[in-house]
Amino acid sequence: MKKLYPRSWLLVILLIPVFLLFVVFYYFSANVAARPSVFTSSLSGSIELPLPAEETVLAENVSYNQPETVAALQPKIKQYSQQEIDDVIKKIDELKKQLADLEAAEKSKTEEEKNVVETAKAPLELLPATPAITTIIPVYLQVLISEVQIAGTGDAKQEFVELYNPNAGDVDLTDWYIQRKSASGKSFLIYATASLFEGKEIPAHGYFVIARKGYFPGTQDIEVDNSLTEDNALFLKNPEGDVIDKVGWGRSADFSGVPAKNPPAGQSIGRTFDGTQEADSGNNVLDFVINVPTPKTQNIVYVPPVSTVNAQPGTPPAVFDNQPVVPAEPIASLGSTVSPSDQASIIIDNPPAPIDPVAPAPQPPIIISEIAWMGDAASANHEWIELFNPADETVDLSGWRLVAADGSPVVILSGSIAARGFYLLERTDDNSAPGATADLIYTGALGNTGEHLFLYDAGNIVQNKIDCSAGWLAGDNTTKQTMEKSSDGTWKNSQSPGGTPRS
Repeated sequence: MKKLYPRSWLLVILLIPVFLLFVVFYYFSANVAARPSVFTSSLSGSIELPLPAEETVLAENVSYNQPETVAALQPKIKQYSQQEIDDVIKKIDELKKQLADLEAAEKSKTEEEKNVVETAKAPLELLPATPAITTIIPVYLQVLISEVQIAGTGDAKQEFVELYNPNAGDVDLTDWYIQRKSASGKSFLIYATASLFEGKEIPAHGYFVIARKGYFPGTQDIEVDNSLTEDNALFLKNPEGDVIDKVGWGRSADFSGVPAKNPPAGQSIGRTFDGTQEADSGNNVLDFVINVPTPKTQNIVYVPPVSTVNAQPGTPPAVFDNQPVVPAEPIASLGSTVSPSDQASIIIDNPPAPIDPVAPAPQPPIIISEIAWMGDAASANHEWIELFNPADETVDLSGWRLVAADGSPVVILSGSIAARGFYLLERTDDNSAPGATADLIYTGALGNTGEHLFLYDAGNIVQNKIDCSAGWLAGDNTTKQTMEKSSDGTWKNSQSPGGTPRS
């Protein structure tokens, strides 16, 4: 950085007053003819040396070459020159002091600049490293709601909920909890509090049972006082409040995919077992079937008993979907007593007459007969679904449901469908199927890539289903030909665009 006052200039400044002093002395000693009344300093302003007025006039009118004149003025010059000299010396002292102050300031400034430069050149002092903050995010493994019983035969409090651990390691259930919703409830109700799960674990590929207080002694892991009823939903949540699994049954308003059936008294709903793991497709109606209650053991599908006449001894028990089957009740023969071990071969002793098994009257089938999943040329929203009743009697559709496995649409039916008649569902309004009157207006779009549709009756039994989850079996989105069921039961494109609603 360039200095404000270099040292060479300081020397010049100091010599200026000395030079002025020399000029004064020389002037008075040599009797300069015209002496200045003012000496000027470039640094500290003007140094005035005033003369009396009469001396100034005299000096202007005299010739300094005349010795007598010089001699006459000499005493007065000497009289004033000493005073003038003192003033000059005083001014010189002041200038020296100013110069000393400037030099000290310059030196201080130079030292500061030097320190700044040295500091800049010095290596940076590294601050101690801040230890890394590690955030541990807990990972919660999957645990399934495996089986639910909401009532025993003759005892409504005979209830339990079974959990299943599909993982290869144990799962700590501390601070987990279970909540419940009723069909009409909009908020969660507590079923099993987090405090009950404190310190509890579920073993790898094992079970954990939550039972009503006083029931299933020796089997339950924890007990609750809260009840379960039809049309409920259960939610298993981890300590973060995340839903790990849920199941809804009956007319539950909350479920995965489609709700499972209401379990009858004395039976349960349980996940099917494929030989290695329990089913978990994300759809309650596909994963859960009616079971024989088996708390803390592998689920067993319930199969209604069938009367067997003259069965051969040693007939093995039936197998349903690779799962063991247990009859619901012991089967008694006519005219003899049979032990449970003989149930597989039942012999009728002296029957009075042949007896045919009496089966309940089947519910008249209702089928899905045509689907306009692509809409029409006017609007992609003009979707409709047609049902057909092939029976010879009218069927009441109150409480029936048409449900897509992905949760949309879900249509609650009403009214009835005449014998060999049609029932038309139109999306959004009655303009979706031009020229045909809707029996029911619904909301919810059909996906162009396919749907898995279920038609449930009022007893929550699947009357008809169509699996188009991998893509629609017929219909054309370009020509707007609908997906129509032919007389041989196969699906085809409708003959003309727009299909044939109600016919």
